[in-house]
Amino acid sequence: MTKYQLTTLWTTLCYTILWSAVSANTEFELQCSPLQMEEIYGSKVILHCNTMPPVNVTGMTVEWIYNDTYDVHIWRNGNHNLEGQKTEFKGETTLLREELSKGNCSLSLPVTLTGKYRCSVRAEGVDHKCSISVTVCPQGDKNCGRQVHDARFSTTPGGITLILFFVAGAAVVGFLIWWKRRQLTNTFRTIFGRCFGENQQVPGGGDQQDQDHTPEQAANLLGNSDGQNTENQQVQGGGDQQDQDHTPEQAANLLGNSDGQNTG
Repeated sequence: MTKYQLTTLWTTLCYTILWSAVSANTEFELQCSPLQMEEIYGSKVILHCNTMPPVNVTGMTVEWIYNDTYDVHIWRNGNHNLEGQKTEFKGETTLLREELSKGNCSLSLPVTLTGKYRCSVRAEGVDHKCSISVTVCPQGDKNCGRQVHDARFSTTPGGITLILFFVAGAAVVGFLIWWKRRQLTNTFRTIFGRCFGENQQVPGGGDQQDQDHTPEQAANLLGNSDGQNTENQQVQGGGDQQDQDHTPEQAANLLGNSDGQNTG
């Protein structure tokens, strides 16, 4: 490998590493909070703007713009750039350089203008943005206060309605799942009952339905069985039971006849 080839390979490798580092630094989200706020005229506030995850943005361009038109505070090429700053903001804004290394682009200023304040961070053609809407109340307004609106929750009537809608939807889905499971359970019970319940064998070889009797039916069956056993029972001496049962007169006659036959 020639010296030229080694130089080309080394340059390509360094460029690849540098590009990977820059790309990694531009992969973040910009989050502003609160999204809406009310403040008394002239009060000092902090408009929060942060990168997620925290990224060092000192080498990037950080801009705060009022109503998408006027410069509030600009950080560019590692320095504050305030030449085009709107008159109402001159000498009033603060953007801390040491915080930029942590991804904190928050701006401190006294609010005097109602409108939208946009925070943006640009690097390598990637522009991240978020905005905060500020309402300025006249001094002495007792009803003026900060209203924090999170992207996930809201205390406004619309936000409450949305939350209730999701809760009701979850309840309906839960009920439908429970009802469907109950139907399936009853269906399975019916199927198994028909398959195994009606033809179930019991000890003794008979069907289950042949073994189930009421107490009266059981007593009649036992009585009939005893009667049949009594009629067919054999007694000692070889005779049937019906030949052994006689009245005393019948017994005497039988004995007399037997004696007469023996004498003759």
